[in-house]
Amino acid sequence: MNFCFFNAYPGFGGLEIQMVKRAIDASDLGYSYFIFTLKDSKADLLSRKNNLNIENIPNYFRYLDIFSAYIISKILNKQSTDICIVGKTESIGLLSLARKFCKKKFKIVLYQQMQSGIIKKDIYHNWVYKNLDAAIVLTNIMKKELSETTIFPKEKIKAIPYGIELEKFNPQNNNKQNLRAKFGLPQDSFIIACIGRIEEHKGQQVLTQAFIKAKLQNSFLVICGSADDKEYFDYILKEIKANELQNSFKYIPFIENVNELLACLDVFVMPSNSETFGLVLIEAMASGLAVIGTNSGGVPEIITNKRNGLIFGQKDINTLSDLLSFYYKNPDIRNVFAKQARTDALENYDYVTQRNKFFEFCESVGS
Repeated sequence: MNFCFFNAYPGFGGLEIQMVKRAIDASDLGYSYFIFTLKDSKADLLSRKNNLNIENIPNYFRYLDIFSAYIISKILNKQSTDICIVGKTESIGLLSLARKFCKKKFKIVLYQQMQSGIIKKDIYHNWVYKNLDAAIVLTNIMKKELSETTIFPKEKIKAIPYGIELEKFNPQNNNKQNLRAKFGLPQDSFIIACIGRIEEHKGQQVLTQAFIKAKLQNSFLVICGSADDKEYFDYILKEIKANELQNSFKYIPFIENVNELLACLDVFVMPSNSETFGLVLIEAMASGLAVIGTNSGGVPEIITNKRNGLIFGQKDINTLSDLLSFYYKNPDIRNVFAKQARTDALENYDYVTQRNKFFEFCESVGS
C-alpha cells in the first residue's frame, strides 16, 4: 500500500510533528510512502532531517484551485498513491479535486488532532465530508463531536490515541536526586509542575494562584514551556514576586528531554481550559506521577477521578488548591494513584500498539 502524508501547512506544531512521525512509522513498517511539504517550511526541514521521501508542493498552491489540484495529481499519479492522510479539513477539498485527475482513485483519511465544536453542515463542508473516506481522531469525545457537527457518519471514524515510548519514562531508569541537581531543583521539596506552551488557555495562572493559596510548607512550583504569550507570562511572574515566592519557583524553557524533568516531580498538573488530548499527561502517568487535570476535552478519558488521578473544573482555583493540599497531606493515597496511573499508561498508550492500530485501520480503508 502506498501512503501519502499531506503536510503542506505553513505553520508548525503538534499536527505537523505527528504527520512526520507517521511518515517515519510508514518507513519503519516497510510501506511505500511520501510526505507532501512546502519547500523550506519547518515540516519540510524536519522531514529532511529524518531522511523521509519528500515531494514539495509549490508555495503558490491554493486550496480549491483547479491548477493546484492538477499539479498535485501529477505527483499522486507518479507515486501510485493508495491512501492520503490529511490533517486539516481544507486539504480534503484540494485532494478531492486532485483525485478527479488521478488514474487511481486513492482514499482520503482525515487525521484530526484538534477539537473545534463548530457546526460544519453548510454546502461547502457537506461536499468536503462527502468526499472523505474515513477519519482518525484521538478520543471518543472527538469521535462524537465530529459525527454530530458534520454529516460524516460515526461508523467511519476511529478513535486512536497517541502512544508514547513507555520505557523512556520508566521511573526506575531515572535517578531523581541527580536529575533535580541537573535542573537546579531543591532535593527535599514537594515539587509540583505543569509543562506546555505558556498561554492563557493552558491555565498556568490558575495553577500559580492555586499554589499560592495552598501555602504548602517546603513546596516548589515549576512551569516549563515556551513563553509564547509574554504578557500572560509576565503576569504570572508578578504574582510570584508579589507573594514573595521567588525561592519556591522556577521557570524552565522548552526542553526536549521531558522525561528527565518529569522524573524530578511529585505531582504533575494539567490546568488547561481546553485540551484535546494532552500527550504530556500520558508521559507524566507513565513516569509514575500523581496527576491532576481539568474536566476538559479528552482529559477525563485519560484520568479516572480518584482512581489514577484527580479532576477539577476549568479555572477552579479553590478546588485545585484543595487537591494539591490533599496530595501533599496524603502521600500513601498519592502513591496508590501514581502507581495506577503508570499501570494505565502501560496498558493503553504503548507507542507500537497505537502505531499498529493506525496503519491497520488505514489498510482496512484502502482495501
